[in-house]
Amino acid sequence: MKKAIALAAVIMVGLIFSSCGAGQSEASKSTVFENGAYVFEDSVGNTVMLDEKPQAVLAANSDLLYLWRLSGGEGSVISSADDMLQCDFLILSPDDDELLSKALSCGVCTGVFYPYELDGYLKTLKAFTDINDRAELYTYYGSDMADLIDETIETCAGQEQKNVCLVDEKGNEAEDSFITDILKDLANYTPESEADVVFVLPGGGSELFSGERYVVLIDELFEAYPMERLAEAYGYIAAQLYELN
Repeated sequence: MKKAIALAAVIMVGLIFSSCGAGQSEASKSTVFENGAYVFEDSVGNTVMLDEKPQAVLAANSDLLYLWRLSGGEGSVISSADDMLQCDFLILSPDDDELLSKALSCGVCTGVFYPYELDGYLKTLKAFTDINDRAELYTYYGSDMADLIDETIETCAGQEQKNVCLVDEKGNEAEDSFITDILKDLANYTPESEADVVFVLPGGGSELFSGERYVVLIDELFEAYPMERLAEAYGYIAAQLYELN
């Protein structure tokens, strides 16, 4: 993640403001624009300036599109990258180098977002809900969820700590991910040889991982980053580790 963000930051050197917006009715304006432009920092540290609430938004991948819609932006979405020149706000990930270069050359207002860890998710959700004037959605899907995660971490800290690790579907040590972050928050992360509980990425066959020591994680919460369901993912793992009432 750090490598991707660093790369995007290098590409964006010299971009101080990305500014856009014109010709919008008073009735559709978000309250964050009442006193002028809305200025925020995206996930790679670039300052983005929106003069008014965007009416044609293009997201570069399905996760960012999902978050924009979750934040109340359904009515402003346009369909494909072919419409980029018609959009007034382009939402990219740090990996979208080609689209980023094209957007900057065309003067399209652009923000780069990485919502695949808690702080990045909250930062992205805050910007999107601010733009869409839906503060209640940030509370529900953001701050309330973060509070639930903190409560789960605090509860587990009061238990006798288990040693845990994460392996892939073939039994090899898994790479760092949001799942390893959860495990490190809730228990002691150790090599497999020292683990009391071995968590297995979704797709691991039961023939390789039989016995109470192994927990094959469910697709629903762990195949991809669970966004607004991250607190559920914390709760699921906590329940596998500790007897919590």
